[in-house]
Amino acid sequence: CRDPRWDSWDRNFTLLQAALFTHTVCKLLDNNDVSRSIQFHIPACSGCRDHLSTCTMQVFVKHGSTDVQVSLSDISSVTNLKQQLEQLTGVLFRNQKLIYKGKVLEDGSNLQTYKLADGAKIMLLASAAQQAKGLAANRAPLKTAAGAKAGTASTAGSSGSSLLADKMANMAAKRASATAAGGSTAASTSNIADRRAVWNKIGIIALRDMQLGDLQPGWLTGVDNARAADISHNRLISLPQTLCNLSSLSSLNVSHNHLQDSGIPWQKLCTGLNQLTSLLLGHNQLQALPACLSLLSRLVQLGLQSNSLRQIQAGAFKGLGQLEVLQLQDNELEQLHESLGCCTRLVALNASSNSLSSLPDSLCSAAKLQVLVVNNNRLTSLPSQLLVGCSSLTTLSAHNNPITVKYLRNAPGYEGYEARRQAQASKQIEGRVMTDLSKAFSEGADVEQWQRWAAGPTGLGSDGSGRAGHR
Repeated sequence: CRDPRWDSWDRNFTLLQAALFTHTVCKLLDNNDVSRSIQFHIPACSGCRDHLSTCTMQVFVKHGSTDVQVSLSDISSVTNLKQQLEQLTGVLFRNQKLIYKGKVLEDGSNLQTYKLADGAKIMLLASAAQQAKGLAANRAPLKTAAGAKAGTASTAGSSGSSLLADKMANMAAKRASATAAGGSTAASTSNIADRRAVWNKIGIIALRDMQLGDLQPGWLTGVDNARAADISHNRLISLPQTLCNLSSLSSLNVSHNHLQDSGIPWQKLCTGLNQLTSLLLGHNQLQALPACLSLLSRLVQLGLQSNSLRQIQAGAFKGLGQLEVLQLQDNELEQLHESLGCCTRLVALNASSNSLSSLPDSLCSAAKLQVLVVNNNRLTSLPSQLLVGCSSLTTLSAHNNPITVKYLRNAPGYEGYEARRQAQASKQIEGRVMTDLSKAFSEGADVEQWQRWAAGPTGLGSDGSGRAGHR
């Protein structure tokens, strides 16, 4: 047990005393509470160095009626455990809550903080949103190439528990395969055929949140009568040409993907899907909007928010006479084209969080426009006849712009707009929605009116003075 480092200790210690001391420390290292604090400071003999090394332990995680066995180091963190459980159960990291002996395991904490030992039993709770998504995904899970290798989760219980465990294993295998293959998910022909049969019955192509990295062209054949397609929340960078053949589609949702301009066959899409009334392309990586978009003359809703749009080609809105809702927020637009005036039925326009310095004068022809949101831009003025031409406008939000309240009050048609706004506000159920002065449109002038309205049906308050707050 001799070690040269002991020579620096007090010379009064004998070799025997040093050996006994070292042996005692090595015994103490069996106690996890002290091992971490002294393992790097106390030398040990070669026969006892195993006490200083980390140990692998097994913990059992109860999730519903399934027991999942996890192997990890005794110095692992709660974050490491949750990451493993995400792969084994399919429950997303952010939706997990782990409970051990009545205590919730906090992210970032060490497992030793909660004195977890080998064979510890932990309960896993998933959020309601995760459970609903899991049930939907489990109805017809895609069979992946890694499905046969799934088996990291050990199940216990009745046949019902085994069935649930198999579904969870399929989900975990699908997620692992998607990650390993860069987000592409393989599916058997028979499985897709079964899905197509369901799609034909319900008229909806459902591929939402499947971690798809690409969409095989053959998957969309034989579903020509589909009315809606939801392919959102995946990892797609392009859309197949066969999607443009679904001429019966009235709704297409491909938001929350990684779509780029080169990955969308715009001309074929706008020509083949001319029955679309709803097109959702938000949360992608688009930079330009082509002029051929005007071919979608039946569009009622167009979602383009949270992209990287910098350019809208001339005439892109020219044929969208039926458009009612346009979402352009969170992009990089510096101007809106005059063709926006062709959207004569526009009801709501959100163009906040861009770099707009002005709005097109043609917007004044949108007589049905009710909601206009242009927060967080660079607007110093509005079209001179905006409040006159937009005779249905009841909500105008222009916070965080150089434009001033004084300018708005002096704009033509402001009195009519203010009357409409107050009439609309009087229909609200909650009477104190405008009590926050920072959010009041006219510097708090209408807050007292709201408080009067909330005081009673007569609007005079409890003392009849008409002033809010008097008792």
